[in-house]
Amino acid sequence: MRAIAVLSVLIFHVFPQAMPGGFIGVDIFFVISGFLISGIVFDRLEQGSFSYAEFYTRRIKRIFPALLLVMTACCIAGWFLLFGDEYQQLGKHVAAGAAFISNFVLWGESGYFDNAAETKPLLHLWSLGIEEQFYIVWPVVIWALWRLRANVLMVLATAMTVSFVFNLHLLTEDTTAAFYSPLSRAWELMAGSILAYCNRYRPLSWQVSAESLSVSGLVLLLCGFILIDRSAGFPGYWALMPVLGTVMMIAAGPEAILNRHLLSNQWLVRIGLISYPVYLWHWPIISYFRITQKSSPGLLQGLLIIALSLLLAWLTYRYVESSVRKSSNGGRLACLLLAAMLALGVLGYKIYEENGWEFRQRLQGDTDHPPPYNLLRKQVLTSDALGQLNRERNIARRWPMCNFSHRGDDHPQRFSRQLANCLVIDEAKPNVLVYGDSHAADLWYSLASQFDRINFLQATASGCFPGRDEKEVRPENTGCQQLTGHMYEHFDFSSVDLVLINARWRIRSDRQRLLEDIAYLQSRGAHIVLVGPMFEYVSDLHGILRRGDLPDGYLNPGRFELDRTMSAYFQRHGVPYFSKIDQLCKNQSCLWNDGEKVLIYDYGHMTRHGMTVFGKKYRAAGLIQKHLEMKGVYKNTIEN
Repeated sequence: MRAIAVLSVLIFHVFPQAMPGGFIGVDIFFVISGFLISGIVFDRLEQGSFSYAEFYTRRIKRIFPALLLVMTACCIAGWFLLFGDEYQQLGKHVAAGAAFISNFVLWGESGYFDNAAETKPLLHLWSLGIEEQFYIVWPVVIWALWRLRANVLMVLATAMTVSFVFNLHLLTEDTTAAFYSPLSRAWELMAGSILAYCNRYRPLSWQVSAESLSVSGLVLLLCGFILIDRSAGFPGYWALMPVLGTVMMIAAGPEAILNRHLLSNQWLVRIGLISYPVYLWHWPIISYFRITQKSSPGLLQGLLIIALSLLLAWLTYRYVESSVRKSSNGGRLACLLLAAMLALGVLGYKIYEENGWEFRQRLQGDTDHPPPYNLLRKQVLTSDALGQLNRERNIARRWPMCNFSHRGDDHPQRFSRQLANCLVIDEAKPNVLVYGDSHAADLWYSLASQFDRINFLQATASGCFPGRDEKEVRPENTGCQQLTGHMYEHFDFSSVDLVLINARWRIRSDRQRLLEDIAYLQSRGAHIVLVGPMFEYVSDLHGILRRGDLPDGYLNPGRFELDRTMSAYFQRHGVPYFSKIDQLCKNQSCLWNDGEKVLIYDYGHMTRHGMTVFGKKYRAAGLIQKHLEMKGVYKNTIEN
């Protein structure tokens, strides 16, 4: 079972299209871990020999050696491959990994499947954090139930049910929290614990044969690998497939034909033995590949990554884990491992606290490109330089006062006060509303910096699709939810002369649904221009420049195709459309500098200077002038 779990995760991360639900291998691990570790605790309690010191000594000897090796290797590789801000983040993740709180740290940073996730070499330690948090509490709970002679099965079943229901509830409130919270994941480990208890004290009388049970379990797992994907609300009900499938296959027992011939295959058994170091090694290898290359691994590169992961895992198992397990002085070795983990955690925190040690030689020196390129490159070499660009753009976008964030905007009264200041009508000027996400916030400043005699209203929220399609809005994005509710239910669109709607449009968005929403707003008096997507790079521009590469080689071609299809679709249905890409790009080359300063901050957001430069382009293209003239607002009113 461990081999199936780790191989599914490995294939998913290397070839995601081949196994879209491969990430459920982590859930298989949770059930197996709950089954094995709880079984050890039950056996020790039955024998009257349970010891917390022995339990945690065994955990330290099992978990720490390979983990220390992998995190140390990541720090060494990062010294040569990462820039200051990247190395700073790695330091934070090393400290979090050493303290087994990676899930909480990552919870506060982003979702599991966002683009930035691929540049976090220790992202995968979130699952290890959940396991260890569980095992800090679980032995104490089981010991207390045992001593009190309580109905252990009833208590475990109740706790598992509460955790599962909490998982369902949290998924509707905050999908990231549901993914990373130990409370919403505990039921998966408890499922294994209940099975371990029943196997010993209350054998389940299944109404089907062991063969049918194991086959049904495998079918559930295979369905999960195929049917579940990144867009699924997970864990939620979907997680029942890997959890129940794993429980059924384990419950079928080793003598079931499928288990005896498939799971007992010598190659799967060997992979199962090294599954833990395979899991630890594979993601840093993939992550560093993505950091240093332009794209995802190809077929040959992916196969080499898999082979390297297996090789390093075998070496770790053979020369590190096996040596530790054979050691006769378990207590002293556990103390040494604990001290080493503490020291590594302190080192990681120091790297984080001291801005990623930017003195490293990796940050210095010019490239072989012409001097103007190197001058532009120096604007993004350091964390301080990037921090200044970030502060400037946030001020320009009026974040967080008018560009609402995912969190912190859920108090209705505070939200209403802030929004009222961003939607003030000026009777003496033409009024133009810019509505959408953070890219619309860039557009707001681009235009506001160019037209003094126009009043620009701002209604934007980060990650906010400007429509009512529930599939497009994450439940935890409270700022977006409230903004959408206000705009569609309360705002008087007849009070403004023009509405510009802009967002980071997605290829898979439901255009028919958006068209219906636009028609609804038009029925309420809105005169709308739909603004197309921004050109994007497949990685952040500052990373491209700092590595001395030319940005055009990193342009995302999908944005050009999306712009063309959106333009054709919406203009065919009578919706005025403005293409940013037509104004900023030519022959697959896009404007990222003006000869003096960089204009793009990350993958596609603008610097403050970029907003001004692009604003001039939009003005020259007549983004708003002709539409205001059509409304009867004379040209001399809007010209400076």
